[in-house]
Amino acid sequence: MFTQLFLSALLLFSLFLLSQKIQTSVFNNIFIFTNNKNIAIGVLVVLLLPGTLIHELAHFLVATILRVPTGELTVIPSIEKNGEVKAGRLFLGDTDPFRLSLIGLAPILIGLFLIYLFGKLFVPYFFQLQTTNHQLIIILGIYLLFVVSLTMFSSKKDMQGLVITGPISLIFIIALYFVGVRVFLENNLLQKIESILKDLNYYLLITAVINYLVFLILTINLALWSRFLGTKNRGSSIY
Repeated sequence: MFTQLFLSALLLFSLFLLSQKIQTSVFNNIFIFTNNKNIAIGVLVVLLLPGTLIHELAHFLVATILRVPTGELTVIPSIEKNGEVKAGRLFLGDTDPFRLSLIGLAPILIGLFLIYLFGKLFVPYFFQLQTTNHQLIIILGIYLLFVVSLTMFSSKKDMQGLVITGPISLIFIIALYFVGVRVFLENNLLQKIESILKDLNYYLLITAVINYLVFLILTINLALWSRFLGTKNRGSSIY
């Protein structure tokens, strides 16, 4: 099971690295044609809207459960000074680091659940393209995996509570280990968890391949049009 957990972490990290690059590449590809920042952001709004809604509602749901006051919720992407695309925002009231950490982690956990669910529903159709007429189902499945994986990761601000709760939790676990506290799971449960992790990793791998291909296409397209238009990269020059 530890091998599967390691693979999950590795695939998640890969998707995280791709997510911001793809969002910025989409913006740059639109901007290079339109030379209009508002139009480029508008395309991002439409493209990412389902995932952004899921992301912010995950924050809101967990905040409500934990009785943390919330303020304005927006799903309009914005471009930060460092060039990072910020896809929505939910304002939170003051709370303790532990609840803040749970709220920050909510989109990732719900995103993993949805990738598992969408994988179960749609991935079997991906390998029947030549024998079935399910092209629309396949396109929908690819889009849902793509957009959820692009928007599931929390920002640095969302995860700032982990700076405190992470080390505290680690120290607590180590202390329990040294005082002799052990948690044992039945073999059937361990096998079930490992089976779920294997399926999840399979769907994460497929999602990573989809995202990488999209990023590759966007990068090549931007490079070709930049050369054709006689500029190095008009999109990135706005930051």
